[in-house]
Order: sequence, then C-alpha cells, then structure tokens
Amino acid sequence: MRVDRLQLGVLQTNTYLAIDEDKRCVVVDPGGDADILLDHIRNHELKVVAILVTHGHFDHIGAVEVVSEALQVSVYAHQYEAMVMADDSRNLSTGFLLDPWLHVPTSTWKTVK
Repeated sequence: MRVDRLQLGVLQTNTYLAIDEDKRCVVVDPGGDADILLDHIRNHELKVVAILVTHGHFDHIGAVEVVSEALQVSVYAHQYEAMVMADDSRNLSTGFLLDPWLHVPTSTWKTVK
C-alpha cells in the first residue's frame, strides 16, 4: 500500500490517494483542482474505486462532483455530512472570506448550537 498526498484547492488542503499493489485506489477529500487530481490519476494509471469524504467543508469537497462524474465512482461520507455537503452555508463554500467566523472547537456543524 502506498499513499500519495496532493495539496489542492484554494487552501491547499491535503487530498490523499490510498493505492494498492494493483493500482486500485481510494481518493480521500478531493478538495479542489480537479484537473490536477485527474492528471495525477491518469499519469500514474490508477483505477479509482471510490471517493471518501471525511467531512463536508468546501476545502474537502471542492472536486468531488467533477472527479466522481469523470471517473464514474461513488462518493462515501457519513450520513450527517450529506447535509453539510449539500448546503453552501454549512460547507462554507459561499462568503467564507467575508463573513465573520464563529470559533467552535470542532470541524462540522453538528456541534454548533
């Protein structure tokens, strides 16, 4: 097993590719720059079998739609993250540089009351 790490998207968030000896891989948190990620996959002749999302913030999901459609693979995330991924105000994909930040000790909306 090998793990490739790419820093993608506006925040250069880590995207991981867990690759087995047969070049099958799982993409974890494709945060952006779908073209760079797809080039890496093609250049290394990888067979992506799934996309995993650790949580639904924009910097972890920015390339999910493009990559999953391009490669015809399923996306897996915890059921609670589906709501975050589908809602721009929760995944922080709109206005995050302009709106005031509320400091919370964890990553996702579930802990905000």
